[in-house]
Formats: sequence, structure tokens, C-alpha cells
Amino acid sequence: MNAASAVRTLQHAYVRWQARGLPRRRSRWTVLRRSALLMLLAVLVVVTLAQAPGSTCELPIDLEFDAGPDDPAVSAGAAVAAVGLWLAAVVGAVVAIRRVLVIGRRRSMWMYPNWHRRIQGAAATAVGRWLLAGCTVLVLWLTAAGICSVPEWLTVLAGLAFFAGLLLVVFGAAVSTEAGWVGFALVAVIDLLSVCLLLGYALIDPEHAPFALVGAVAFTIHAGCTAVACRWSFVVGTMPGSRADDRAKAGETGRSLCALWVLLLIAYLVVILDQTLLDRAVSLLTSPIVVALTLGALAVTLGSGHTKYVEAREAARRRVRDRRSARTTTFDRRDDLVPRIAARMIAACGPLPTADVAAGVNRMSALGVDERQLRRDLTASVLLARVGSDTWALAAGVDPRRLGWATDRTLQRLAGGARHTGAELDALLDAAGYRGLAVSGYLRPTHPLIRAHGHGPARRWSVLAGTGPAGSLPPVA
Repeated sequence: MNAASAVRTLQHAYVRWQARGLPRRRSRWTVLRRSALLMLLAVLVVVTLAQAPGSTCELPIDLEFDAGPDDPAVSAGAAVAAVGLWLAAVVGAVVAIRRVLVIGRRRSMWMYPNWHRRIQGAAATAVGRWLLAGCTVLVLWLTAAGICSVPEWLTVLAGLAFFAGLLLVVFGAAVSTEAGWVGFALVAVIDLLSVCLLLGYALIDPEHAPFALVGAVAFTIHAGCTAVACRWSFVVGTMPGSRADDRAKAGETGRSLCALWVLLLIAYLVVILDQTLLDRAVSLLTSPIVVALTLGALAVTLGSGHTKYVEAREAARRRVRDRRSARTTTFDRRDDLVPRIAARMIAACGPLPTADVAAGVNRMSALGVDERQLRRDLTASVLLARVGSDTWALAAGVDPRRLGWATDRTLQRLAGGARHTGAELDALLDAAGYRGLAVSGYLRPTHPLIRAHGHGPARRWSVLAGTGPAGSLPPVA
């Protein structure tokens, strides 16, 4: 009974933080844990680099640079190019993964959440991160300690743990955001990272370059197909009117391609463990029959997936048209998301042009709505009415007190018309009563009334001023 109560308490805590829009709370324990892990990794890297050359283990790749008279800089230049490519690939992959997760969390806030699935996804992601961190620490510790002879079972176990951690992170991110396209996007990013790693390996090891180039071509083709499947799942998953069966149809191609990604990684692990299979694997993968069958299977998979995607897209559009023509209650929060955000902005600021409304909608929901689609959504809403050629206001009879936020008016009064730094704006958001949502700069890119000016250290933020009629909202304190 105590265990069940503890699990229920953790679930409620997770639900509270996710429902408030904060993806992760950076408490003191979180900062301490991350700082300790980064310090440990830095110490292990420094110890590894500070070792004497004689104490390091022999690498399986010959990195001795030839200083002959013919072309003395070929090997050295290839090594520098490979290292630069690897560093750029890792940095780019980290930035892309972070961007995908942020967009996925912001979009998932506008769905009716299934908290059991989100908690399961968060748990899987946490386990995957711990496995990846543990494998990284183990490899750096063995290198720093100068241990060259490692038992084979330990190598296999570390490789399987790293692979399982990678799968859990991707799977957990897709489940916690309730969006299959997040997992497909992460798979595409990992494919491109694998391509860069294999190209760098081919530069510094010409002997095994054919195997690396074959792998790079395979991962490139898989990344392109997965990107197409991710686009289909993204379009259907973010459309108003889409249901669970529509999202499942649109994600069928991505799931099949992800299964192929697992087979590719397993094949590479088998070849790494048994070097005698390398020549046989290269000859098999470059066989014309295998290439033709593989490309044909990919074409058939994409063709059937496109059929499912069109069925799901048209079904979602048909439901939206039926609902709007019948003027019934919406079946999904995303169906009336754009009009509700626009009504909130107009209740605080008064009549606004389409460009300002579009900027606020896209900042808050990350929907990427263009002005043409925005006009169509606003025209179909009973909350708003067009004033003039391209300006929107609340419809007659709509009470602004029911749509406006008192915290928005408070923020307008505190910010005025000045431009503020990030720290100053976070302090104003806390003072306006947003109950801690300004932690980690979460509200700066998501608040519909906030606008960014400039780039880099000179970047400043401002708040749209209220131009509505006096008394449209209750007076702020």
C-alpha cells in the first residue's frame, strides 16, 4: 500500500509540472547531479590526455603520418578533417535533438494528455540517459586507467547497454510527447550522425574505407526515407481533427523504417565483434541483387505509407469541416487552439493585425501557421471578427474578461514599452504571477505577447502594449 501511494505521489507531481507547461524543473538536486556528472567526465578526459604516450593503448587504426617527399600532408590533413567532421557532427546532433524535443513538448501541451503514457515515456527516457552516461563513464575510466585488455563480455555488455540506452531515449521521447514524429526525427538525426562518423572513419582508415562508405550510403538513404515519414507523421499529428487511428496510420511507414534501422545497427555490431565477416558483408551489401531488392522494398514501403498518410489527412480535414459546419463543440483542443490564442491576445492588447496575431500564435504553440491559414481559422471562429482590411477584434457579445489573462495585463503594466534583458524579463514574469513558469527561460520563447529584438548578447525583449478599451478586463493590482 505504501509503494502504491508513493507511485501515485510521483505521478501527481509529474502531472502537475507537465500541466503547468514546464518540461523539466531545474531543482538544486538536478543542478548538483548534472554538475557532478560533467565534472567526472572532465576529470576522466583530462587524465586520459595527460597520460604519457607509452601508457596509452594501441589503437586499432594506424594514425602514423607519412612525411614522405611525395605528399607529406595527406595523412595529417585527413586526420584533422576527420576530427573536425566528428566534432561538427556531434555538436549539430546535440542542437538538433534538443530542438526536436523542445518543439515536441510545446506541441504536446495542446493535446488532451494521456498521463500514463507520458509517465512511461519519461521513465524510459530517464533509464536510457543513465545507461548512456554509465557507458560513457566506463569507457573514459578504462582509457584513463590505461587498461588495454578488457574482457570480451564487458565490451559486448557495454555495447548492448549503449544501444539499449539509445533506443530507450528515442522511444521515451516519442511516448512522453505522444508524438511519433519526435521519435522519427531523432532516428533521422542519429542516421546523419552515423554518416558523419563513418565518413570520418573512412578518411583515417583507407583499408576499411569501402565498408565505411557502404554504411554511410545505407544510413543516408535511411535518413532520407525517415525524414519523409517524419514529415507525414508531423502533418497528421498536428492537424486539428486527427485522432489516434489517424496518427497511427501516418506513422506506419516510420515504424517500419525504424525497424530497419535496428537491423542496420545490429549488423554493424555483429561485424565489429567478428572482423572476419567484414569482407563478406561488403560483398553482400554491394551485390546488385541486394541493392535492387532493398531499393524496391523501400519504394513499396514509402508508397503504401503515402496511401495511409493521405487517408489520415483527408479524414482529419473532413472531421474539421463537419464540425465547423455543424457548429458543435470541438473534439480536440487543437481544433480551436489558434482562435483561443488570438482571442487572449486581443483581450489584452485590443485589435491586432494578422502579422502580430500570427507571431503570437506561432510563439505559443509552435504550429508554424502562415497568415493565409490564420485568416481561414480566425474567420471560422465565433470569437473573433475582422475589423478593416487586415485587423482582428473580439466579436460582438464576447466578454473579454472570460478570454483575457490578468497576468498578461500585469505584465504589460510592469514592462511598459521598454526593452529588457533576459534576466529582467524573467523577474517581470515572476512578479506578474506566472507561478514559476519563467524558470529556465521557458516563457521567453512561448509567451504570445513577448517579442525578441536583436541577436546574441545584444538581444532584448519587449511586451506588446495594451491598446484595448478601458475596463475590458478587471483592474490589475
